[in-house]
Amino acid sequence: MSRIHGVQRIVTDQEEIADILQVAQLHGWRFSYSVSDIIPGVTFVTELKHINPQEQVISIGSEVKYVGLDPMERLHFNVRNGGISISFSSRLLPPNLDRSGKKWRGDCQVAFPARVAYGQQRQAVRVNLSRIDRVPVTLFTGSGKHVTGNVDDISVGGMRARFTSDVVGQFESSGLITDCSLTLPDSSQVQARVQLLGGVRDTEKDTGFMRFRFLELDRDVELKLETLILESLRSTPQSITA
Repeated sequence: MSRIHGVQRIVTDQEEIADILQVAQLHGWRFSYSVSDIIPGVTFVTELKHINPQEQVISIGSEVKYVGLDPMERLHFNVRNGGISISFSSRLLPPNLDRSGKKWRGDCQVAFPARVAYGQQRQAVRVNLSRIDRVPVTLFTGSGKHVTGNVDDISVGGMRARFTSDVVGQFESSGLITDCSLTLPDSSQVQARVQLLGGVRDTEKDTGFMRFRFLELDRDVELKLETLILESLRSTPQSITA
């Protein structure tokens, strides 16, 4: 489950929360965290070490134990990286003790959050799909014919697709294509209107590339693309492109 709140989604599904946090962990993103009720305006930095939704626990950096917080203190975490923003609140769990029973041992732990605010900037997060999943794209020409290719990289704002070289010349640059269909890895279909931004051809390799901008996407289509991007980031760290 998730609901829209401004430009972010408020995610409450535990599996999706785990997926989102695992992306941050996988890429080593540094979270800022604060205890606004006790230390207003002061933030510290840590990273996620281990995500365990089954035991409802997240392990964070051991440096947190030196800040002087009491167990069960409520912390507020935020990160923004590569066009993705994640924020959530959680409580600090009682520490693990060493044999003397006096010192904290290992990483600190916080409770698995019940909700996470997650956002993607429309143009900023682009992933390379050529090494991950085959995502076919079908375009319909003005004469009613259709051409097919594969998506090379994608964001919520647009995509670059690979076709045979003869296809590139069949469309006018900056022209609108009202019928574009993508087949996602889960076999679901996404329909969109797109604008062609340009194309290049390599006749020796019989390959052409065209870049498109998505126009007027329905929110459910945006959510499908966000999920595709999130899954790509979670499974393959190097899938992010500039």
